Amino acid sequence: FVLDSLTMAADAALQYVLDKQGRDMSRIQIQDWGEAIREVKDTLGFITTLKCHACVIAHLQVEKDEARGELRWGPLIYGKDLPGRTPIYFNSVFMTSIHTAPVGGKMVTNYRLQV
Repeated sequence: FVLDSLTMAADAALQYVLDKQGRDMSRIQIQDWGEAIREVKDTLGFITTLKCHACVIAHLQVEKDEARGELRWGPLIYGKDLPGRTPIYFNSVFMTSIHTAPVGGKMVTNYRLQV
C-alpha cells in the first residue's frame, strides 16, 4: 500500500471537515483544525492495521528547536505535535534528499538516506 502523499491527504482531510460543516477555506474555525488532525491520526492508525507493507510519502518541513538550536525535519502536516509523532505509527522511517552544489568548478550531487 502506498499513500502519496500524507501532506495532500491532510489537505483532503481538512477539506472533508469543511465540506461536512458547510464552510469554505476562508471560514476555517479552530475546531476544524482539530477534527482534520483527528482524521489524519485515524488514517495513520488504519494504515497500521493493513496486512501488507505500507509506504507513506510526505513533503518535509523544517523547524528550529530553540532549546537545542538544532533543525528538525518532519512531515508537512497539520498540528503542532502530530508531525513529530507520526514516526511512532511505523516500524521504519526514512528521509531521502538530494543536494547539488558547486565543487571545484563543477556541480556535484549528493544523495542522502537517513533513518
